[in-house]
Amino acid sequence: MPFAFLNNIKKRKSQGFTFAEIIIASFVALLLMGIVFTIFFYGKRIYDYSSYSYSISEKAYAPIIWLKYELMETSLNTIKVYPDEKNKKEPPGVSFESAHNPGTGRFEFSKFGAPKWSKHVFYTLVPAGEKQLGNHKLKTSDLIRWELKLQGENPIPFSSEILPSSEMQKIPEANRRLILKNVIPPLQYLGDKKKIDEYGGFDVFFVRKDTKKGEGIESKINPSEITDENTRGTSGTITNTELIKVEITVLEFSSTTGKPNAFNITFMVKPKN
Repeated sequence: MPFAFLNNIKKRKSQGFTFAEIIIASFVALLLMGIVFTIFFYGKRIYDYSSYSYSISEKAYAPIIWLKYELMETSLNTIKVYPDEKNKKEPPGVSFESAHNPGTGRFEFSKFGAPKWSKHVFYTLVPAGEKQLGNHKLKTSDLIRWELKLQGENPIPFSSEILPSSEMQKIPEANRRLILKNVIPPLQYLGDKKKIDEYGGFDVFFVRKDTKKGEGIESKINPSEITDENTRGTSGTITNTELIKVEITVLEFSSTTGKPNAFNITFMVKPKN
């Protein structure tokens, strides 16, 4: 019969779907929904991470530019990283000499044409108590900038012998500048049980090139303090040490995961004096 298939369709409509067909259709629908939700949450996580990264970068942009500028203008020999082997209980930070005059905004020179070193600048990580990030309560730190003026003119640059822990408390609050908030403090545990080292979220390295392997070697010791005479140049400084590497790690709450995220900002600079 030419129209027999129409009768079969009508019978099928009156009978409905079988149980097996319903199970298969439900499974396919759930699978499609799972794919859609996976793509949605993955995209949202990427968007949130990018958004937080942009927010952190925006907040840290001006402080980092200033820190890079000061490190670029200083002398390599004057840079000191804390804590070190002699002072393991010092708060994380760095110090160096500066010839920058905040009044004129210029780098000053003496009458002999040498940099007019006038102060030691300190960047120190200071505990800022606990902060609620979602359902997590974590300790955070503030990165503070402060300085100590030198007596008279100093044509020869030298590193500071003053420890931040002994002198910073004497500096009036008005003379301390808050650089960045929510920096990870030393010895902090993150959500994945990864423990931050004693330098916390403010880590500074001296980078020198391994002439044999052609790779960069990171060190916490100023090259001027290393006593191996075979690696020194005529200036007394290890000749292949030119770069300073700075790593800053900041905590930010993620609305997607409900957990704190650690965002890292890394840059290198070459002191030119």
